[in-house]
Amino acid sequence: RQDRLNLWFTVIADSQARVEEILGTLRKCDGVNELHALPALKTFKIRVDFDLKGHDAGGRPRQVPSVKPVRAERQNAAPYAMDEVDKLIIPRCCGDLGDSERPFAALAHELGVSEAMLLARLRAYHEAGILRRFGAILRHQAAGFTANGMSVWNVPEEAVDEVGRLMAEFPEISHCYERPRFAGWPYNVFGMI
Repeated sequence: RQDRLNLWFTVIADSQARVEEILGTLRKCDGVNELHALPALKTFKIRVDFDLKGHDAGGRPRQVPSVKPVRAERQNAAPYAMDEVDKLIIPRCCGDLGDSERPFAALAHELGVSEAMLLARLRAYHEAGILRRFGAILRHQAAGFTANGMSVWNVPEEAVDEVGRLMAEFPEISHCYERPRFAGWPYNVFGMI
């Protein structure tokens, strides 16, 4: 991104201690002048719906509003005790599921478990609050959506929920979070447009 904080990335690990270990290693890398962890304190939206048939007055594809923004209601879910089967399923489900007519049957076969067991585990993850959704990744630039940007806002603490909910209602905003401020960075609400 354009600014002194020019490389943004997401770290996902099985514990906060592991996240801190990864960030500590990265802080020691040549060329890293500063590194800040910005965990989501509140998630207002993680979703975008594209209407690939409709077009605006300029002939460009347009978005349609989501029926309902996705909100992380269970951010403080109790830790889930993973077994060896979970350790096979979870990382594999983070990748491409393929284009099979029955992707979960194909995935179960690949993992050496029954489709019924795989689906039961996925339902359990969802009920426990550790699986939010499965999503398709659209190559948005190839589909005609050629611009995007991260916006950061300095919102008074008492207005964060109101502003976050308002931003989440815009169909053009695909991600909206509250994140912590730090010295020299007064921004606490982030929106991907």
